[in-house]
Amino acid sequence: MLIKIRMVSLSMILLIIILFVLSGCVGGSYNVGKLIRTNDTGFIMFDRDVGRIEAIKKFSPNLHQKWQTNLLKSRHAGTTEKDTLFDLIESKDGGYIFPGRHSMEYGSATTTYHSWKSTPYVTKFDTNGNLVWRIDEKITGLYKCIGATEADGFLVGGSRHLYFSNQPTKHESIIVRYSNKGKLLWYLDLPTLSSFETAISTKNSVLFLGQEGSDHNLYIDGNLHAVMVASNKKILWEKVYEIGDSDAWKFINKAISTLDGGFVFSGSIGTMKKVSAYIVHIDFAGSLVWKTMLTCEKSDVPVVYDIKQLSDQGFLIVGTDAEGYPKGFIAKISSTGKLLWKKPTMGDDKQQCFQNIEINSDGTITLFGVDIYDENDETIKQIHSIQITESGEKIIVNGTKDL
Repeated sequence: MLIKIRMVSLSMILLIIILFVLSGCVGGSYNVGKLIRTNDTGFIMFDRDVGRIEAIKKFSPNLHQKWQTNLLKSRHAGTTEKDTLFDLIESKDGGYIFPGRHSMEYGSATTTYHSWKSTPYVTKFDTNGNLVWRIDEKITGLYKCIGATEADGFLVGGSRHLYFSNQPTKHESIIVRYSNKGKLLWYLDLPTLSSFETAISTKNSVLFLGQEGSDHNLYIDGNLHAVMVASNKKILWEKVYEIGDSDAWKFINKAISTLDGGFVFSGSIGTMKKVSAYIVHIDFAGSLVWKTMLTCEKSDVPVVYDIKQLSDQGFLIVGTDAEGYPKGFIAKISSTGKLLWKKPTMGDDKQQCFQNIEINSDGTITLFGVDIYDENDETIKQIHSIQITESGEKIIVNGTKDL
């Protein structure tokens, strides 16, 4: 029994480390969240400063910050209340729609009484960062990802948290459809799944990807799961994918559509001995085409942030592959899933998280991301871009802006 307790403790420590890295690019006292490309070739970034106040920042194509909207963060009478956002789509009538969670923390970790709960919400901001509407749901849980079809409205995916006396929390996946005005149209509960992490929009349906999981473990003891859902609530297909050991932690953090009509998704998988990044290619019906792993040295935690398919049907990926101050990498994978090459994107003194790949008309490639490094006892955080060739050779540094 003592051995089992020790193993669980070590497992939870590793899980916390992986969650910390996967939550964004970590360095110093800062946490930089998602950097998402928008239709005007600019960016939306979810940022978290030293005080851990979440903010939405909009950048123009030349990396100039156009506006910033801070999210709720308050403390009163021993209670901490805050909002967090995870994903976005651009609405057909203009603006941005975000899924997220509203969390309440009572007491503190050092007091006798301490509890925490979250409720999902979805919100819309216009193109200038002004709030248009917000819908808070009364269930416990969170909205993690969002997609849309050609029909009116959008679909959000996440998890519902069920609490039982003297038992661990149970997680169930949910999919909810709203109109463009924020009206709830239908609700779908999938009790056999733990959580949805990412979504891909198609013409008439949305593909949701997440963890199958066990009853009481959100990321542990399960396989990866995909569900294709039409805008009329019909489930078109469900698939389970076995990646690595069944008792390993599994995360999904990026998915794209492919030129052959299928999908590629990536994430991280970890055990007590090894953590790897995986990349999986499936067809439109969910059948497995291929899967491959990227294993890093020592105990590093690899994370894939973006994937783009090239004209030769191969894939370019960017991410990080080290703990502490993660070191960025760029890699090329063939159309059959074979690793062709992998290169670092920055030296040892900086953490560089490239999160977006842009294929240019002249065949060159631009990478956008965030640098974090220490200079004169101060942590410097910058949004950054470089231009490279298809073989990964750096051509020019395009621009750097302090955050």
